[in-house]
Amino acid sequence: MFWLKKKIAMFRQYFSNISSEDGFKNKFNFVFKNTSLNLPEGVFAPLILDVCYSFLKNRYWYKSCLFRQIIVNKISLEYGIGEDQSEELFEGFLNFFNTELAEFNYESSSTVEERGSDLNFIKYICVMILATSDLDLDKDENYNVYELGVGKDILDKVKNISVEYSDILDKDSKYFLSDLDKNILLALEQIALGVDKNLYYIDIELLSYALMDFFCKNNVDSTNIFDISTEVFNMFVNFSQKASYSLPKGDTISTKFPGMKKYMSEELIEKLMDFLVEQNFIYKKASGIATKYTLAVQAQNIISSAYSDKFLKGFYNVESILKLAGPYQVKVLSRLKDVDKAMFLKIFNEYLSDLSALSLQVCCKYMNSIKEESGVTSDDIIDKISFLKDRSLNGINVAIYDRISTIILGR
Repeated sequence: MFWLKKKIAMFRQYFSNISSEDGFKNKFNFVFKNTSLNLPEGVFAPLILDVCYSFLKNRYWYKSCLFRQIIVNKISLEYGIGEDQSEELFEGFLNFFNTELAEFNYESSSTVEERGSDLNFIKYICVMILATSDLDLDKDENYNVYELGVGKDILDKVKNISVEYSDILDKDSKYFLSDLDKNILLALEQIALGVDKNLYYIDIELLSYALMDFFCKNNVDSTNIFDISTEVFNMFVNFSQKASYSLPKGDTISTKFPGMKKYMSEELIEKLMDFLVEQNFIYKKASGIATKYTLAVQAQNIISSAYSDKFLKGFYNVESILKLAGPYQVKVLSRLKDVDKAMFLKIFNEYLSDLSALSLQVCCKYMNSIKEESGVTSDDIIDKISFLKDRSLNGINVAIYDRISTIILGR
């Protein structure tokens, strides 16, 4: 249900002018009039919603050959439509979005053309998988299938090649690589080189994808995208060190963060800050003496690794961990068992009921990974969260209990 709501929300964002069933059918008449599909009437709407989400979610790469291959395969397998008709449907959606996305300035931007290659699409998929692969994020195996709107096959292939990466690179390797495999390998190599240069490379790439609408709309040179995203990332980290970052009256973001001026004009920097506010990355509150900025959750998520690194290098205690914002607390807890096992065990044994839902899952999941050396069993961990069943809030706490039990017991 969550993913259906998310797909509907994205659909409404771009097609808010559709206000009736007739309007929906008129907008997508190229699908409904294709009577050779012989699909039940009730299947058309889910198919349209599903494919539209895939196009919108991957709108910077929808012209790549690989995207065509993935979506044609998806339509064919998931809706039982022949490959020729799936190709025909894809072509219809492609023509539709060539017009529709042009209204949002994606098509007119050189950024799209320069980045819309198979390699960049594959790199995007690799980054998204790597960014959500940490144990602490607790994503199930189908998370990226739904999130990216692509088939499971391509994601499994990326995961398999990433696991076998070293063996494939071995000079005596006997692996046969298809063009797709080579692109995956090349993308992983680029990411590995990036991480060697910048520990937060994957987080910065993730931020660059989140800012792509801004880059496209303002025709930002694609060669500057990573550098600009790095400057924004560093600004977020700076903002995160206080409850709110205060910019005194008369000062500007460009004077406080001069690195941005290397790549953008003063006017473009102001537009970027407006975009960050509009897209709920930051909150802005202006007064007569200062403008105050605070980070929203999606910005906190992106910089959570950098924040936790700084946090764990300074003074901290249980109380300071419990006061952390959700994304930071999750990341700190995920690393605490390695840097301060005694404190991790103290939180597990005494403070589980004070943690947020995701932090609670993280704590239990990590405890499960060190249970033998800590002298506990899976049943002991489940018993520690029994308080959730006694304080149910419309079934939410029970659902969390069931989720953690499934993670710990593996069923």
